[in-house]
Amino acid sequence: MLLPEGLIPGSYTPFTADFKLNEKVLREELERVTSGSGGLHGPAGHSEFASLTFDEWKVWTDIMIDVAKKAKIPA
Repeated sequence: MLLPEGLIPGSYTPFTADFKLNEKVLREELERVTSGSGGLHGPAGHSEFASLTFDEWKVWTDIMIDVAKKAKIPA
C-alpha cells in the first residue's frame, strides 16, 4: 500500500477565457510545485467537478500523471 508522505500541494484548474481547461497553464503550475513535493493530487471534490467535461477530466489526469512521472513522485 502506498501511504502519502511529505508535502502534497493542492491543485487548481486554470481555465481559458472561454471556460475551457487551460492545459498549458495546468502543466506549468503542476511542474512548478513538484520540487520538494511528496506527490500530486487532482482537484477531486472541488468546484471543477461541475465545470469540466469528462474529456477535460481525463486530460487533467493525464497531465498530472505525466508531470508526476517526470518528477518521479506519486500522483
